[in-house]
Amino acid sequence: MPVLWTVLSAPGKRTVLVVEDDHALREMYRATLASAGFSVIAVEDGIDALRYLDGHTPSLVVLDLGLPRLRGEDVGRELASRSDTREIPVVVVTGADTTNLSKTDFDSVLAKPVSSEGLLTAIERALLRAGRWRRRAASSDSGESHRRVAIRTVLVVDDEESMQILLRRFLEARGYSVKTAGSVGEGIGVLERSVIDAVVLDVRMPRRSGLELLEFIRLDKRRRDFPVLILTGSTLRPDEREMIARDASRLFHKSGDLEPLADHLDRVIH
Repeated sequence: MPVLWTVLSAPGKRTVLVVEDDHALREMYRATLASAGFSVIAVEDGIDALRYLDGHTPSLVVLDLGLPRLRGEDVGRELASRSDTREIPVVVVTGADTTNLSKTDFDSVLAKPVSSEGLLTAIERALLRAGRWRRRAASSDSGESHRRVAIRTVLVVDDEESMQILLRRFLEARGYSVKTAGSVGEGIGVLERSVIDAVVLDVRMPRRSGLELLEFIRLDKRRRDFPVLILTGSTLRPDEREMIARDASRLFHKSGDLEPLADHLDRVIH
């Protein structure tokens, strides 16, 4: 059985999790960080990163985006959705196009190739910002600051990438963590491996109707009362309208204002 991660550790040192599928780059980052005094955990894909994070809390994550099995963006969103990992700084180092990347999800976004000095500078800045935030929270006299507010996670299932991006930005601005899927199959996969509080679901998608995912959710005893909001631009058949009226929380149209959708989410999951 392959080793899930390799560790170069030392007692009392800050730990950095490196998630990079390129062996040469992974080893370069590991050597650079070790020489700077960090303990280093190195994994080659997103699934192994989440397995490690299930039982460990590193000081920082260095994350590639183009990963096998689970994309770096999905790893970042999973970290943001979990109370035990959402405060871990994340430094992205990628050769991928970051035009549509929500850079507010990460502490720093670096383009490959990155120098050792550039990597260390970004890491130290991210750790410094995180340390300042924790000190401010600890010194505040407000009782509210000591109470961690749970970030609710919404799954958006829509085959239009532009709609995924629009909804993610809109809902994140309202304080939600957002995961996205482009098909019914992807949506089921996200539901099975993640903690989701509500689904925003399109109806007309390639290969399988979004209503198949609605049926999947309602047949699961754990999700019988789970909020599912339908957001569609399609003309619906009478049988589709009947199913939505029976099994969905609410129907919204893509051509309309998104504020009512967000207001309804606020009511059903807060």
